[in-house]
Amino acid sequence: RGFTPARVAEGGFDSDYQLHGHLETPARGSQIEASFRLMHSADKRIVWSGAFNVPQFDLDAGERSALIRSIATPVAQPFGAVSSDLRSRVESGAPGPKSAECLARFDDYWEVRSESKRRAAYDCVLLATRLHSNTSLFPVLLSSLYVAEYLGDLPRLGPESPLEAAEEAAKHAIRMAPGRSHPYIALSQILNLKRDYDKAQRLAERALEMNPLDTAIMAQLGSIYVLRGKLTQGGQLLRHAIDANPSYPSWIQFYIFLEAWIRNDKVAQLAALKGAQATEEPDVTLARVVAAAEAGDLDEAKLALSQLRASFPAIAAAPKAALERLTLAPEIIERMLQSAQKVGL
Repeated sequence: RGFTPARVAEGGFDSDYQLHGHLETPARGSQIEASFRLMHSADKRIVWSGAFNVPQFDLDAGERSALIRSIATPVAQPFGAVSSDLRSRVESGAPGPKSAECLARFDDYWEVRSESKRRAAYDCVLLATRLHSNTSLFPVLLSSLYVAEYLGDLPRLGPESPLEAAEEAAKHAIRMAPGRSHPYIALSQILNLKRDYDKAQRLAERALEMNPLDTAIMAQLGSIYVLRGKLTQGGQLLRHAIDANPSYPSWIQFYIFLEAWIRNDKVAQLAALKGAQATEEPDVTLARVVAAAEAGDLDEAKLALSQLRASFPAIAAAPKAALERLTLAPEIIERMLQSAQKVGL
């Protein structure tokens, strides 16, 4: 049988996207064939589709969660179906709400780190925070852009103190929507960077309790655990985030690398960074320099160093300060720098 989300005809809820589903019971067997399509409401264009087999009888909690993840992850996670569709519509010049354009520009910058894309994302998100003053989404995005500016030591687009501006935006989002998880995880990241570790961990754990299927929250809490030396807990969360979300944010790779680095597992270090691009994250690119140098692959280390200098010159000029901003332990920083010095960093 088929089903679609309920929609109110007059004066009620309408959406940019519709999720359609179809269930079919085979003549034989103990499983139901479930298929889903995400469709753009305006032009009926199919944005995503998926098919799954589920038991005919009552699903247990684990099976229900797995089915939900199978649908929600490719649709709603960063760089998923909705994000990709929004970006393609912006690039094609298709008309749409300003909020959709800003989400697209935000994701576009996060995938391709260029100064022009950062400026476009910042200008759009800043405007959206004013146009949509009753939503917590855009203050959270604004907070993330300020954090990226702080970590990358990038040219200032707004306030002189990006970390303080990020904290204020996150707190504003919490005041607006105390029942949503993303404002808490945004504030958790900032408090961790400000070395308020216990509170940062509590906020991240609270966010995961509120939204246990969100892979970005899993990854953020996993990174905090790794930084605090809880390698088993952190590694499990980070890997679960990657397994659940094929388009996981690239910054997770740094903490997978860091976990392996602390354990002195050179093979796992290189595997964590395999396929990382220089434009993705400054800490990931710096880690490529360090891992290749320690593994004795000086050609790869020099290539990564040239990419670091081209994409993140401020990080290449002051790598110790960049690692300190990540709140790494002093002994880890010194060991990384000693490896990087082999290729002239």
